[in-house]
Formats: sequence, structure tokens, C-alpha cells
Amino acid sequence: MTQLVYHPAFDPYNALLRTCRLLDEMADGIDVTALRVLDFLLLFPEHLAAVRLSPALKGAVRRLKAQPRFPYDRLPTPRALFRRMAAPYEAAVQTLVSRGLVDVDEKTGVMRLNEGVVPASLMSLTKLRNEEEADLMSVLQQLGGEYSAYGPGGLKDRSHLDEFLYDAV
Repeated sequence: MTQLVYHPAFDPYNALLRTCRLLDEMADGIDVTALRVLDFLLLFPEHLAAVRLSPALKGAVRRLKAQPRFPYDRLPTPRALFRRMAAPYEAAVQTLVSRGLVDVDEKTGVMRLNEGVVPASLMSLTKLRNEEEADLMSVLQQLGGEYSAYGPGGLKDRSHLDEFLYDAV
């Protein structure tokens, strides 16, 4: 894929920062697949309105009044965009794992941030960005805590971003 302009959706370094931001909010860790869905919603919060949510979360999403961050971009459908974002996202996760900044439990697939290992400059940027978007981060934290990633009723199903029918649940 050739790009003539920059877009954060296809930038592994931006994906690395977004992943750190999400993991900073998820103290108990989160499944890698669920994290990928939340990463998409962090970058494109306007798509939260299309996710099937509990009534409490629906109210929180309505209060966000998320506007498109990139109103002048011509982007593909959310599902196609989610697929195209897979390679840069995987590169970011592999970098985090190889540097020891995150731990991934091989058995459960749960990822946790190693705050003691993460450089102070990255942690301060992560916390600053999370404070700037505290309402959005709160909604994403609730979303990640309330729903699993897999199967009917999981994040992949509710967001319509990925296939869920053949998930082992």
C-alpha cells in the first residue's frame, strides 16, 4: 500500500503510544484481541456510536459527542480500515514485547504494561494524553472490562470490526 500523506492509523509508533495509553488504563491487563478493537476505537471514537453497548455505556458514549478526528480523510469502511491497521499494530506490539515494555501471558493472551521498564518520557506522554481525553479513556476502560473479545456478544461482534463466528469460546 502506498501512502502519499501521513495518517496515524498506519503509523506503528502511533500505535505503540495508543497501546501504552490503553494498557495504562487497564491495570489488570487486557486480551490482545480486545486491545486491538479498543485501539481502533481510541483512534476513531466516532465509531463508538455504532457499537452495541449496555445502556450505561450508551449514555457515556452520547455524552462524549465524539466528532471525527479526521473529517477530511476519505477512509474505507471501518471493517476494511481495521484490517489495514493490523500490520502496523502488530509491529507496535512486537516492539513492545521485544523491548520488555509489556508482558503477554501466553496461556490467556492477556497483556500488561511493565511500568517500571517503560521510559519515563513515554509514561509521562501516555498519562498526559490520557488526562486530555479522560472521558474517552473511561468509556474504553469500561468497554474493555465489561465485554470479552470473542464470540457472540464479544467486542468483535459488537463493533462489527472482525469475524467472530469461529472464535473458540
